[in-house]
Amino acid sequence: MTDEAKKKAKFRSSKKWKDFIKKKKQDCNHTCFICGIKKKKGLHVHHCNPEKYEDLNQGFYVLCNACHRSLIERLVSMKSYDLDINKICRNIKKVYNDTLNR
Repeated sequence: MTDEAKKKAKFRSSKKWKDFIKKKKQDCNHTCFICGIKKKKGLHVHHCNPEKYEDLNQGFYVLCNACHRSLIERLVSMKSYDLDINKICRNIKKVYNDTLNR
């Protein structure tokens, strides 16, 4: 594990991070941004800019496990270093909603 990965892992186990993700989930009423499912467990807080993981003022999305997996798969498949994660999340949400409306 690199020094940066160790630093990130340490931050992700800190009280500051745990309190932050708890508040983010509460602020969105434990609802996935993409599919709208409400659940108390199994939600992820996805950071839009993982390189700035300590900056809690950056964009975050609360996502269920399935939508988070979908987002990560899309990010991996794009192979671009200039990704607009906000746009990708909105697009996934639109596709999800379009599927529901069929």
